Amino acid sequence: MADVLLNPAFPQDELDKWKTRLRASLEQAKSQPGFLANDRLLKVLYGNDARQYAHATPASLDKITRETILDHYRKYYVPAGQWAGISGDITPLDAAAKLNRVLGSWKGGPIERIVLPLPGPIAEKKVYLISRPNSVQTLLMVTNHGMGRNSPDYIACQVMNRVLGAGPSSRLFRIVREEKGYTYGIGSGFTAAHNYAFFNASTSVRTEVTEAALTEILAQLGDIRDRAVPADELADAKSAIVAGFVLGLESSASVLSQWMTQREYNLPEDYWDTYPQKVMAVTAEDAERVAKKYVPLDNAQIIVVGDVSKIGELLKKFGPVEEISPDN
Repeated sequence: MADVLLNPAFPQDELDKWKTRLRASLEQAKSQPGFLANDRLLKVLYGNDARQYAHATPASLDKITRETILDHYRKYYVPAGQWAGISGDITPLDAAAKLNRVLGSWKGGPIERIVLPLPGPIAEKKVYLISRPNSVQTLLMVTNHGMGRNSPDYIACQVMNRVLGAGPSSRLFRIVREEKGYTYGIGSGFTAAHNYAFFNASTSVRTEVTEAALTEILAQLGDIRDRAVPADELADAKSAIVAGFVLGLESSASVLSQWMTQREYNLPEDYWDTYPQKVMAVTAEDAERVAKKYVPLDNAQIIVVGDVSKIGELLKKFGPVEEISPDN
């Protein structure tokens, strides 16, 4: 691993093969609703900067040369404050000795940190309809900007979303899937990282139930915002989160991931020690408050992939509709 990291060759023939494979996979991906929807999600939320790009484009591939890759490597692949995480039957001293042996000669840095602001919510509701002719299913996404990982609302949002759309006991799963039978799977969640922060609820449904399914999803988003979570439902959600956390302590990979997160986001040293208590302390008032703040409704950004001829007109009742070609 150290040899690959410190002495990469970047052979021209491998670069050429990578470009060929990626061009083919990009063409293939355009037929996948999930790819199209996620691509549009980033353009909707981060259309003003480079975060709008989730993948290479044919035009950008043409600009990539062996020299640009080498320049990028020399500039960014240097030891400049990164963390090395190790979990297993090894002491810190032995781990440090092994790392020093293979990476001690690695020199470089510091590098200029790229800092991108987390935008506030988009104010106006809008529907983005991506054309997929003859599709028998419609992919639905409801999104808007959310909170960062260091937000004091983060844990309350996890509890609230456990009620709303995380797991088989959540409202979206129980109602949209089991009671209504509109889909095989549905969920919601928060992405909270250094440069990305948003809420997203998504599912795929039969074309003929597009309107009914989207109506029900928005109704559930409205309900979690406007009505206090019943005590038993809130207690079940908190217990499930704590149980999952405790189970994760049996996995060295999970424990390592938790502590790397604590260091990456400069969370308090006792963050994970007190995590169960913080989860259990979330109240119904907390859940309702963060739902009103972070779950989009009147300002929902709705991304739809499906057959325009069958669903285009009905989507107008959900907001202004912008039709988009899969090639855009």
